[in-house]
Amino acid sequence: MWTGTVSGNPNDYEVLTVLRTTLAGGSFAQLLRANSTATYFCGYGGGSSYISVEVDITNWPAASTLSVRQCVNGSVTILASASVTITGNDTLRSVIYGANLLVYLNGTLVGTYSVPLTSGYAGYGGYGMTYDNGNIDNWYAGEAIGHHDTIAPAAISGAIPHSVYSSSVTFKWLPTTNDTNGIGLFRYEV
Repeated sequence: MWTGTVSGNPNDYEVLTVLRTTLAGGSFAQLLRANSTATYFCGYGGGSSYISVEVDITNWPAASTLSVRQCVNGSVTILASASVTITGNDTLRSVIYGANLLVYLNGTLVGTYSVPLTSGYAGYGGYGMTYDNGNIDNWYAGEAIGHHDTIAPAAISGAIPHSVYSSSVTFKWLPTTNDTNGIGLFRYEV
């Protein structure tokens, strides 16, 4: 569990993980608003409380299940689930603020959910992995935790060079700046 704090409201933040998937089996998880004694296995320790966003890899590469769960004092409830396709090095991003949870997979919004917990820490983990000797560093290709970004990035300045072809248009620009306390620019929209 990451027990650091984020700038701004410490209970509103974003968690991004890059899943290193090479085999079927196991569950990748992001923990949100977890209490300081939370363990990922909700039944252990009895006092665990958190919201989790989990990707259960049953087939690879193929359809898997993404679920949002709540654990309160060792009791787990599934709040929502969706079928997703996992292909390898997939990016899972959860944004939690107020009673809202937005979940993205590879930049596509999977769902917007209402969540009941109002405070706690962020973290990530997994269980049931079928490879890499249980070393969590081998399960993730990258991760980031940052505050819920409420500052819009700077506008792209100057003319945007472009090329027009019969079947496509190409744009090119220098990257813009973003809130340095966040987890990075999500995407450009043209």
